[in-house]
Amino acid sequence: MKSLKFLCDAMLGKTARWLRILGFDTFYTAAPHVTDDDLLKIAKREDRILLTKDKSFFQKARRDGVVSVYLDRPSASEEVAELAELYEFKEKLISGANNFSRCPACNGILQVVSREVVNDRVPLGSLENFDEFWVCQTRTCGKIYWKGHHWDNITKELEKIRNISRIKYLKDEHNRISE
Repeated sequence: MKSLKFLCDAMLGKTARWLRILGFDTFYTAAPHVTDDDLLKIAKREDRILLTKDKSFFQKARRDGVVSVYLDRPSASEEVAELAELYEFKEKLISGANNFSRCPACNGILQVVSREVVNDRVPLGSLENFDEFWVCQTRTCGKIYWKGHHWDNITKELEKIRNISRIKYLKDEHNRISE
């Protein structure tokens, strides 16, 4: 099975972030100069699944032969759970395989590093309390992550997504996905 790559339109920033946390290569930009046509070109060129909350954009993508999903759920958690059901990555949600391998901010690859590598870039308390750090390999980003207080929130949200994904609520897949 080929790895899933997504492209989220400007209305799906939180969904893009959660897909990245789950390890999916997810293109996202809210830059005003990037048009729908630009996004369609990127989706085609990079073989990405277009995700959108814009029904007319979804229909245009279908007409242009771009694999696309119209998401109309009220929260990013529900959208990710729907995608897990649709693209059968519920096991990935449950196992945690490849979670946190991509930077939630920029989609870059994260590398696990020791505290010595980041000792001059992380607060002293974090260096003293944590052994494992992740550094984004994108030169323009370079963000550093560790399992601080925010980790509990991430874990709770992932559990929420797992629970939602157990519910099958896709009533009419044909109208919601184009391939």
